[in-house]
Amino acid sequence: MRDVGQCSPAMITTLLLVLGGSGVLGSLLFSHYSERFPRIFLIASASTLTLCLGLLWPLARSPALLAAIFIVWGASMLCLGLFLQARVLWLAWDAADVAMSLFSGLYNVGIGAGALLGGLVVTHAGLEWIGLTGGALALLSLIGAAQASRRLPDVAAHGRGHEHKEEAHRYCGLCQLPCKAGIKGCPDLKTPKAT
Repeated sequence: MRDVGQCSPAMITTLLLVLGGSGVLGSLLFSHYSERFPRIFLIASASTLTLCLGLLWPLARSPALLAAIFIVWGASMLCLGLFLQARVLWLAWDAADVAMSLFSGLYNVGIGAGALLGGLVVTHAGLEWIGLTGGALALLSLIGAAQASRRLPDVAAHGRGHEHKEEAHRYCGLCQLPCKAGIKGCPDLKTPKAT
């Protein structure tokens, strides 16, 4: 931001504060939409993150546009992270501590690999290529997420008002609503009832 966008130290501090604070927006979006529209939510978060990274360089000299990008970037980054954590916990409900340890370890490997790649990009191509390189990697991840999302239930298509007869402690594989049947799926799986 300083070298490419010519931002002042005060502006950089403000933009980083905006980036961190936008996580609140991401948390709100996650709590409202991730369970109802898991497939759409995953693709939308990854797409938005990809777009923001790709726009960093073209819009680097406009503090107002950078602030807007940082708000969307921070929110989408948190949405994606929360979604992945929730999916890991949902899939490994019987070994949540081990699953989250593996998830955290892989997340940190990603951070370290990103820092290494970023250092190589800055050294050999220039600082201005950081955003575009990150956007290209995010685009590859988006393609992978689009393929993986085919396995996610689309609640809007299957009916949100899935009814359950017992108290819940697991989640239904169809609509992700609480279901005592747990990982084997809901007893009403073949006949979801829409409200």
